[in-house]
Amino acid sequence: MQFATAGLDEEVLRGLAAHYAAQVPASTSSAPSTPVPSASASSQDAPDGATIVREGISSKGVPACDSCHGDTGRNPLFPRLAGQPESYLVAQLKQLHEGGRGGTAYAHLMETIAGRLSDEEIAAAAAWYASR
Repeated sequence: MQFATAGLDEEVLRGLAAHYAAQVPASTSSAPSTPVPSASASSQDAPDGATIVREGISSKGVPACDSCHGDTGRNPLFPRLAGQPESYLVAQLKQLHEGGRGGTAYAHLMETIAGRLSDEEIAAAAAWYASR
């Protein structure tokens, strides 16, 4: 959130914090009841794509993909991933994982995040987004 809040004064930040703290969580009843399985993921220990996308992997310091790339409240500086071809998403995440992909001034954020993902986790997240 640092880039989004840069330049905001203390009063505005306190107002934003109070606003978001007062929000009631949205219902998840419209979410699919079962996650879309990833044909590419092979490890029983790896989270499924829906979990990675919606919740992240807290034990690895990986935030929810949708927190930046989802449809609701998405930052226009970050691309929408739903519907992209699975092979494209896997290739991009692997390049980011290896530090070999350029991008915007925020590419370093994804290099850090992708660097924490296993091949199975990359495949699972890519498969989930491709199915949307």
